[in-house]
Amino acid sequence: LKKLFVVDGSTRSSHSNAYFFGLGSNKRVVLYDTLAPDLLAIVKADTDTDTTADTKKGPPKSGKGACSIPEIVAILAHELGHWAMSHLLKGLVVTMLHLLCFFTFYGMMMSSTAMFKSFGFDEKPVIVGLMLFSNVVAPVEQVIQVMMQ
Repeated sequence: LKKLFVVDGSTRSSHSNAYFFGLGSNKRVVLYDTLAPDLLAIVKADTDTDTTADTKKGPPKSGKGACSIPEIVAILAHELGHWAMSHLLKGLVVTMLHLLCFFTFYGMMMSSTAMFKSFGFDEKPVIVGLMLFSNVVAPVEQVIQVMMQ
């Protein structure tokens, strides 16, 4: 883990969030300042590196869902768990395979005269192929989307 960022989310929303990003040796965790009213102060006190939050605006706004220190540690551990389980790398591989299959099937459909004829088209216009393909693949994409969650 290279850095822990605290972003100023309290000026736009009261929604709390945290996420992990980065590949190789540049792994980083981002926590929203809406997790706790004094999160920015805690991070500033524990480190002498800069955070991404804008400290000129004062402390983050306190919300109903402010987390305690053990809860923030649990959230950080959860995000580090994504790193330990290689979720980002696995997600990238699955997405690349999904796109490969998607474009392969689109190419097969565009070259299939029988597919166009079954929908009543004698020619194979590209826009019609896109529309047919999007209608055929939509249910499959919904299932894949649910599985990726």
